[in-house]
Amino acid sequence: MRIDFQLIGIVVQVTSLLISIGAMLVAWVAKRRAATQAAIDRVDGVINREVADRKHEVRRLEDRVIVLEQHIVHAPKAEDINGLRSEIAALRGNLGEFKGEMRGLTRAVDLMNEHLLNKDRG
Repeated sequence: MRIDFQLIGIVVQVTSLLISIGAMLVAWVAKRRAATQAAIDRVDGVINREVADRKHEVRRLEDRVIVLEQHIVHAPKAEDINGLRSEIAALRGNLGEFKGEMRGLTRAVDLMNEHLLNKDRG
């Protein structure tokens, strides 16, 4: 059996080439994975900040809703407003009567003043 050193040299060279190509592929994949992970981390950071901002806005809106609910609870109901309208209408009627009575009193006071002024002259 004869050893073919030329064939062994070719096999060693091909093997070396394949190992080099494999190492380059592994390095390329590792670099791409690192770049992809860095991009994912950047996007993840942006998303986390946006989520935090939205949570803050939601909390603020919830607080505003609570305040509005408290105001609504204490706001007058439609029946309360209708009752006030009725009372205001009754007061207007009373003021109209009072105004009529005041005209009569004003006329009486004017007549008394006129009488007193005429009494001093005559």
